[in-house]
Amino acid sequence: GFRELGFDGLKIFLGKPSFQSQLGLRLDDPPLIEAFRRAESLGMPVLIHVADPLIFWSHRSVPGFVPPGWEQALADGGGIPSFEDLQQQALEVLRACPDLTVIFPHLLFLAQDLSRLAGILDAHPGAHLDLAPGLYFYHELDRQRDAAREFFARYRRRILFGTDAFWFPEWFSEFPRASVEDNLARGRCLLDFLEGEGEQDNPFVPTRRIRKTVRGLGLGAEIMRRIRTDNFRDLYPAAPRRIQADAALPYLEDFLERLRSVTEEAGILELAAQLKRRMEQLLRGGIR
Repeated sequence: GFRELGFDGLKIFLGKPSFQSQLGLRLDDPPLIEAFRRAESLGMPVLIHVADPLIFWSHRSVPGFVPPGWEQALADGGGIPSFEDLQQQALEVLRACPDLTVIFPHLLFLAQDLSRLAGILDAHPGAHLDLAPGLYFYHELDRQRDAAREFFARYRRRILFGTDAFWFPEWFSEFPRASVEDNLARGRCLLDFLEGEGEQDNPFVPTRRIRKTVRGLGLGAEIMRRIRTDNFRDLYPAAPRRIQADAALPYLEDFLERLRSVTEEAGILELAAQLKRRMEQLLRGGIR
C-alpha cells in the first residue's frame, strides 16, 4: 500500500464539515476506524482535519462572509454536522486507537478553550497539534496571551508547525488558490506572531471587527525550535525503507502533471522534475 510506496503518514480531510456533509462518512465510521487501526499497527502518523473555526457555525452574523465550501454543501441538502459532533468523532478515534499518533491541525479549532484542549492532550498521549496557519486563532490566543504562552511552553513537544499552503486549481471551490508568494507570506505571518511581540494585522477576516490587530506571543527559542523542526523529526525519523520505485514513478508523473496545472513557478516545477528523473535513475540502476 502507501507504506510500500514510501509514504510516512496519512492526511484525512473527512473531519472537515463540508467534506463530511458531501461524502456522508464520519471519522468514527467502522471503515475509517479500521484504517486508523491499520495505521496504528504500522506506526504511521495520521493528520486529521477536524471541524472549522467555531465562528463558522454562526457565520450569518458576519456580514458578507460565507465559510469556504459550506454554501455548496448546504445546497446539496446534506446539512453540516455540528462543531461538537465533530469534536466527539475525533475523541472516538483517540479512544479506539490509543497508540495511534494523531495530528490535529489548526489547534483542533479549540484555541478559544485552551483548558479543554490541554485536557485532550493529557488524556491521549498520542495526540499532537499542528499550527498550519490557523488564521482563526490569532485573536483567540492574543486575548488570552498569558495562558497561550503557558500552553505552548507546557506542550512544546506536542505542537508542530505547518504551512497550510494552498496548491489547488481554480475550479476547486473547497479551498482558495494561492501563489507561492502568498503561501510563503502566510507562513511568515505565523512565525512573526509566534516569535515576535509586535502588533500585526489580524489575518482572519470574520473576527477583524472584534480585534483589528493582534500582538505576537514572543515564544522563546527552545520552544520555537521544538515547534519548527524537532517535533517533526521525532515523529518522522529518517529511516531506510525499501521503496518500489517502479510503482512510485507513475505517482510522480501524475503529481508533476497536476503541479503544472496549479503553478507556473519554474523553480518548483524543476524540483519536481528532478525528483522524477532521480526515480528513473534508480530504476535504471536496478533499485526497487
